[in-house]
Amino acid sequence: AINGSGSGDIPLGILNTSGIGAVALGANGAAATWAKIVELETAVHVANANGVRMGYLINAATRGHLKTTVKVSGQPQYLMGEDGRVNSYNTAVTNLVPSNLTKGSGSNLSAVVFGDFSQLIIGPWAFADLTIDRVTEGYHKFVINTFNDMGVRHAGAFAAIKDLVTA
Repeated sequence: AINGSGSGDIPLGILNTSGIGAVALGANGAAATWAKIVELETAVHVANANGVRMGYLINAATRGHLKTTVKVSGQPQYLMGEDGRVNSYNTAVTNLVPSNLTKGSGSNLSAVVFGDFSQLIIGPWAFADLTIDRVTEGYHKFVINTFNDMGVRHAGAFAAIKDLVTA
């Protein structure tokens, strides 16, 4: 749902959906700034796609970067507050957000997604398959597979940075 290729049985993720807002940091990537964080939010609002489930989706490297990058030089405020929020928006952290992107000569760049996550639709299209393995090392092992697809209802509801330098 975040970074799918859209080929074969793999859904097209938010980052690869045509029409989402794009905020570039630099020719080879760059560190986050307060202005670029606000630009992400502005891209969604300009598309008239702001809603009630707005928030950020980042990886662990980005979390560390935002917690140590000052908002305004000389002030003890950081891009991510002590409450784990960015500009008062909820922020979720998962390493499914890529940290291995490239741009120009930049490598190991991270993505940041901002948007209205009520516009991300995940729906099952088949049954859930439950397998109980009673043999493996004397334990009961439950394996549950579900079959889902995803789509973005309104592309303008999301904006992304794909060239964040976190180190």
